[in-house]
Order: sequence, then structure tokens, then C-alpha cells
Amino acid sequence: MRWRKRPPAAAARSLERPLLLRGHLWLGDGTEYDDGCLLIGTDGVVAACGARDEVAVPDDADVVDAAWVGPGLTDEHVHLAFGDPLEMLAAGVVAVRDLGAPPADAVRWRRLTAPRVEVAGPLLTAAGGYPSRGWVRQASLRSSMTPSKRRGLSEGSSARWT
Repeated sequence: MRWRKRPPAAAARSLERPLLLRGHLWLGDGTEYDDGCLLIGTDGVVAACGARDEVAVPDDADVVDAAWVGPGLTDEHVHLAFGDPLEMLAAGVVAVRDLGAPPADAVRWRRLTAPRVEVAGPLLTAAGGYPSRGWVRQASLRSSMTPSKRRGLSEGSSARWT
């Protein structure tokens, strides 16, 4: 099986007008403002952030009031086979690492521009292991080794798979 290369990350989008996000602002380094705001310039880059009365807001800025404003989150252990990537994005998760994705789904999810999806590869399990049915590929040490190699492995010597 060959994995396709991931498309390059999307560049920042330009905006017609600056965008101001207002609400409880968490900067990710422990700094919080109960009544904060984050200003995104027309180039799509954060121009300013802080307490509402400390950030100069352009007159033409679009304003979005939110309960909470903070950095995008990354979830490093997800199983997208049981969830929707767009629901994760709506909750503030901008990148995920899927563990055990079926290959066809992995290729499809990696094409998304958001959230960014990294894939660890297909799920493997020992014969009779969990999960034992359905979408998992089973691996068996016994079937890939000759009897003499199995004996050597059980006696502590190194054995190579063929």
C-alpha cells in the first residue's frame, strides 16, 4: 500500500476587512482576559490581542462575539472512523492524528484543508487480538516464521522474518 503525500498547508487567507473576535480570551501561555479581543488583519495574520480596551480596532472591522477565544487545538489521538472531522473543527480542533484509519478513509481525510489530518497508518493487531473482526488487518508472527526460527525466538536468539 502506498500513502499519498499530504498537500501543502493552506496559506493564510486574505480578508476583505479586519476581523475582531471578542470574548474570554486565552492566549495558550497562561495569559487570559475575561473581556478580551483578538484582531486579525486583512492579510489573515493576528495583528493584536489583549484586553478589549487595550486593542485599537479599525472602524471597518467585522466583529464576532464569542464566549471563548483561543488558539486552535490539536488532538493527537483520534479515531475518525467514529467521528466527523468537521465536528472537531467546529469545536476548535484544527489538527488531528488519526490512529488506525482504514487506508481509503485516511487518503480522503488527508485531502481536507481543515482540520489538518495526520495518519499513523492502518490498525494492526495480533491474531485473535482486539479488535479482532472487521476493518483491522491481522498480523501473525507464527505464519511468517519457519519452525526453526520460532524455536530460536523462544530460546532468546534473534530471528528474522521472511
